[in-house]
Amino acid sequence: MTAVQAAASPFSENSPTPPYGWPSGWPEASTALDAPVSRAEALAVPALSRAVDLMATTVASMPVEHVVIDPEGRRRRTPLTTFMEQPEEARPRYATLVDTCRDLILDGVAYWIVRERYADGFPRVVTYAPVTDVSVMTNDYGDATRVQYRGRDVAARDVIAFQGWNDGIRNHGARIIRTALALEGAARRYADTPLPSLIVNNTSNYELNPTEIAELLDGVKRARQSSAVGYVNGGVQLDTLGWDAKELQLVEARVFTNAAIANLCGIPAHFIAASNVGGSSLTYANASQEARTLIDYGLKPIIATLEARLGMNTVTPRGHIWRFEMDAMLRGNPMERSQLYHSLIPLGVLTVEEAREWEDLTPHAETHDTPPTPTPEGI
Repeated sequence: MTAVQAAASPFSENSPTPPYGWPSGWPEASTALDAPVSRAEALAVPALSRAVDLMATTVASMPVEHVVIDPEGRRRRTPLTTFMEQPEEARPRYATLVDTCRDLILDGVAYWIVRERYADGFPRVVTYAPVTDVSVMTNDYGDATRVQYRGRDVAARDVIAFQGWNDGIRNHGARIIRTALALEGAARRYADTPLPSLIVNNTSNYELNPTEIAELLDGVKRARQSSAVGYVNGGVQLDTLGWDAKELQLVEARVFTNAAIANLCGIPAHFIAASNVGGSSLTYANASQEARTLIDYGLKPIIATLEARLGMNTVTPRGHIWRFEMDAMLRGNPMERSQLYHSLIPLGVLTVEEAREWEDLTPHAETHDTPPTPTPEGI
């Protein structure tokens, strides 16, 4: 039996200890550069903040379906339960899922606390619990034996733990995040002082006193700020010290870092990069393909984690599953969809009514408008 974690949470932003639910064997930080960064530091990187928001909000905005699987393996959609419609009592499902997805991306784990159950024992109302507010004690097999939420004991069965696919970006991506922060700091410094540092050399035989030196340096500073063109007499020589922003290739380095962050998140680089990376671009013609790439490599791990955990028989009855509807993102442009319907309807794979439902059109049975009668030309 492991010892109870000290303090309110073992997952503080400065703690490198993996939280409960992660697979054993995660490598510990070898240097200070690899130590986990805080959430504030991670989200201070614009590219990473954009990536996290893109992934979390896209998944949270997807429609949810309640699918029932009968003993023969046939699937049918049924109305959503109250729990599926609104897991938290005081917040919409979108807000709950956004926070949950952000925790999974940044920390590799997320928690819901069950507040109310149906008569059959399944959850009806939950509360989203920030990772830093949950403390877990486990036994030698990794099973939770004691859980605390904001310092109060919670029954282990009342904790819905979403176990991520890695240890969270702010842990295994700490090195590239610190690199991005360093580049941001360098860019800010060079924005304040766009020209290299200067050394003013006195090449004459006359030695300046401290007052004259101060006046000379003040004059050089004012000249640099007011104009790009200056003049010095024969007794003064200006030597540069260091490099300017162009020589340091700050723009190129930041674009490369953005691409590395995109790889870290598993999304196409041009979704977050400052400029096109590798010639990739988003156009109307390839929008559906880019959406598929985003889902397959960036969003699928999040969706699979949510569906798998919410489909367990401790959350929903056996044979009942949550399914995130991705067809709206993958159905392509109108021409591609019309070609799909033209192929599937004659084969009997899809009916006209189902195609109209996919297009959010009113079914024929519910229309009240009488189609116009063709009139022979010339009458």
